[in-house]
Amino acid sequence: ALEATEGAPGVGPLLGMAAPALARLCRGDLLALVCRQAACCLPTFGGREVAELAAAAVRLDLDEHGFFCACVAFSCNCTALRSLRDIALLALSLVRAHGRRPLPGLLGALDGLSTAALPQMCGGQAPPRDVIELAHALAQALSFAPPGTQGEEPLHTRPAVEGVLRQAIAQTRRGVHRCSARDAAMAAGAIAAAWPWMARLRDEILRPCLVDVLQLVRFRGGDFNAHDLALVASALARTGSAPDAFVGAGFSEVLRDRLADPAGVAAFSAADLSFVLWAAA
Repeated sequence: ALEATEGAPGVGPLLGMAAPALARLCRGDLLALVCRQAACCLPTFGGREVAELAAAAVRLDLDEHGFFCACVAFSCNCTALRSLRDIALLALSLVRAHGRRPLPGLLGALDGLSTAALPQMCGGQAPPRDVIELAHALAQALSFAPPGTQGEEPLHTRPAVEGVLRQAIAQTRRGVHRCSARDAAMAAGAIAAAWPWMARLRDEILRPCLVDVLQLVRFRGGDFNAHDLALVASALARTGSAPDAFVGAGFSEVLRDRLADPAGVAAFSAADLSFVLWAAA
């Protein structure tokens, strides 16, 4: 049945809708078949379908290297991606897939996705979750050097990537008081990942945004779960930032109160506790 759909009009949306359902049902066997079929005709698909298929494949940890390589090629010239949500979802999926098995051409794909995202971020009205997820994906990829890219321009030197990070962090700062705890923690993680590579942005937007996140924790500490607090603490340690005594004391007080409660300590995983201890050292 899948073979019969190859090249058929409207097949992209159908497979795009099927992908999340197969992921929810944990039907990796069927999703793998869908991804293999889609890889043959991905250029005819819309951006939403490609993003949904990639996200579902990553969710089920499928090793469909051919499909992800097709997604990379799709992203390098992504005129079909007209939604920031789809761009962020596809970028995050490709970065995670690369963590399992390196994807040649990933740098060019992320550059293409950044180029497509910039016009949609102008004006600062883009959905905060999409903005933060895209920034998080790009920041995590700044250190990537996939095989076969010798001599290729590093990701952190590409104007579109820097532009997205600059816009995303600036927008997060403006709306940090409305951020969810998860989004604020992801923003802190993006700042920490970008810190070694974006020295020119540190004083301008990275450090001020991290301080704003610490302020948010101080005032809404109850909204942050153990993992969120650990991510913020890790970002503080990785950047070596020293917030003013008032802000730092507020963040430390939230952590101290959480760790003073046995139930609060039990909520931290071993990895989360190591982040907290690292920040406190």
